[in-house]
Amino acid sequence: MIVEGRIREYLDKKFIIQARVADAAQVESSKFSRAMTGKGDLDLDELERICNVLEVDPREFIKVEKKPE
Repeated sequence: MIVEGRIREYLDKKFIIQARVADAAQVESSKFSRAMTGKGDLDLDELERICNVLEVDPREFIKVEKKPE
């Protein structure tokens, strides 16, 4: 869920249309849309294809934040 939220923020910031990314990454549009609204998840293969389309390293979206001790 966190990863999908970061992807959505990236798309919004860059003014990239979700449907175009889904199509180019060969991810079903409805699944991609559900993931972007927090109602579904992407699998790792889909995440990799999306990152390839966006030309972004997947680690940009999979940052692990340390919790304060």
